[in-house]
Amino acid sequence: MKPLFALLLAAGVATTAQAGCRRGGVEWIVGGTAPVDCDQPTAERGAEVRPRAATASTISTASQRQRDQERRLILVQELAQEEQRLPRSADADSALRTRDNIAALKRELARLNVAQR
Repeated sequence: MKPLFALLLAAGVATTAQAGCRRGGVEWIVGGTAPVDCDQPTAERGAEVRPRAATASTISTASQRQRDQERRLILVQELAQEEQRLPRSADADSALRTRDNIAALKRELARLNVAQR
């Protein structure tokens, strides 16, 4: 075991001190040589404090309607492309994929139409 420790010490791995503490069921491990005070707020210990993300974003009805119209337009364009591609499908696998894509696009358009009502 001593040769491994000597190797780690020579590599500089064993010289880095780590301190740790437990708070709220979370174990904090802090590297460096300074002592750690677990009661000190995180920002004072030098860690970055990130703002919490909003739990839910809200958009206006008009904005949502605009997004739905744009999505519907994209789906209609993709459906037209797939329907044009179907007669030119070179093999059975390609034709099957194209039919599956068409069916999926039609289902998605139906969902959008139901949600709009």
